[in-house]
Amino acid sequence: MNRTLCCAVWLAAVLAFIGLATSADAEIASQRSQAAGLQSWAELSTCKIFRDHLPPADAPRELRICAARNEWESAQWVLRPDRPVTLVSADVTVPTRSDGRRLAPGSVGLLEVRYVHLPNYKKDYPDPLPPLKLPLSLAAGQTQPIWIRVRIAADTEPGDYHGGLQLRFDDGSAEAVPLTVTVWPLTLPAKPSMRTAFGIWDKWIAVHHEVSPGSAEHRRLVVAYYEELLEHRISAYSPPVSVLDPAAGRYLSDERVTSFTVPYSDDEAKLRRTIEHIRQNGWQDKGYFYVVDEPKDEEQYRRLTEVCRKIHAIDPSLKIVAPFYCDSEFGEKKTPYELLRGLINIWCPNTGYFKPEPLIERQQAGDEAWWYVCCGPGEPHANFFIEMAGMSHRMLMWQQKKYGVEGLLYWGTTAWNTSSTTDPWEDMATVKDINPYIHGDGALFYPGKKVGVDGPVTSVRLEIIRDGLEDYEYLTLYEKQFGPARTQELISRVVKSLTEFERDPAVLDRLRQEMARMLMSK
Repeated sequence: MNRTLCCAVWLAAVLAFIGLATSADAEIASQRSQAAGLQSWAELSTCKIFRDHLPPADAPRELRICAARNEWESAQWVLRPDRPVTLVSADVTVPTRSDGRRLAPGSVGLLEVRYVHLPNYKKDYPDPLPPLKLPLSLAAGQTQPIWIRVRIAADTEPGDYHGGLQLRFDDGSAEAVPLTVTVWPLTLPAKPSMRTAFGIWDKWIAVHHEVSPGSAEHRRLVVAYYEELLEHRISAYSPPVSVLDPAAGRYLSDERVTSFTVPYSDDEAKLRRTIEHIRQNGWQDKGYFYVVDEPKDEEQYRRLTEVCRKIHAIDPSLKIVAPFYCDSEFGEKKTPYELLRGLINIWCPNTGYFKPEPLIERQQAGDEAWWYVCCGPGEPHANFFIEMAGMSHRMLMWQQKKYGVEGLLYWGTTAWNTSSTTDPWEDMATVKDINPYIHGDGALFYPGKKVGVDGPVTSVRLEIIRDGLEDYEYLTLYEKQFGPARTQELISRVVKSLTEFERDPAVLDRLRQEMARMLMSK
């Protein structure tokens, strides 16, 4: 299997690493590490690396990352010692072009891949990604990845930037890892092409950061989580202040924000004031009402009908969503596709209950089509569970483009409910009352306090989800340039259905590079 992280798109040239080493130097450094009893190699970011992971025969001996402007891209440098050793320093030489231009300060970050034990699977799974903190002890015969994350600013000049990663260990050994960042002459838009709506549970942020609910410190932390989602091309359900607060404009006018929930009230006068406020600020295209969740019984449908009629009486164009996953449980047990006609105009089925034909019909009538995942569906569908392979997180966005789905809703990113898990760093079975065999549902972040981080800690899953959202941007650019038919032909090479999709990250990486070359060919 070819695991090369990136194919050069420029004319072939001898790599010259500024202030680091030549390829020969890198080979010498690698031999030093081997002599010191340390195996090391590069892996794709969509690969989940386990403690017993061994280097493949063709493992890359250098880090190569390709990205468009205004994109984040990552790779992993994997360490496996044959005896206990401690990593005492890890430094990055800023990637620099041959003409002296450098990537922006802080463009390259190092994170530690940490593990969460899943007792039902009797295995440690990689997921938390706190900033790399040294010294880092490496156990004999155990594999430990370092996550290298690169952010390419929108104004970065295209080209090859050469730098490196220098590692030193307490036994006196050292390793110099060549790093090449290729910036493509492509720019991903700051405004996402896909609508997203992910939940942030403020309560559990307060609990796990040990701050008073509603305090200034709590509000600051909620803002940090909200902003971190935006950095991942994801809009939260709600801004960190009331929609009616004068400070709301800072958030809702941000072009990165694609959606937000409009507060609903049965008080018609209050509801009208809220709607008028949103109209006056030009936010109506982003706003949607979300009052009833997953209706199935008669009372839920009655309530939803009441709410929708009240909202539509004020303005029939206002957006309403009511995610659903099953047929009704009353009367003739009709499907939501039948029962919700004339009520909602954002259709949002669970992917396990997705039916393309009625959604296409509703889109043709002017409605929107979203979908969602939560505690279901499981394998072989795509979802965000820790125990799933990385491709199961990333390919969901390719499926969205295949089926013309415009939005992705996900119920939570901080759902560390203490009735299910008292410490998400140790136990991520977040919905034990529903299914104790799934992990990380509704929890894409980790609370940073335990590891000395004053805010959110990202996860392997969240970084892969961002890669999938960026893939969606590439596909959108491709569609504009080459048309829907060719785009569907491209997607069909990795997605056959909602349960049949490519599972090899290397295959997807090659297709991503091919897509970029095609976009650059015109």
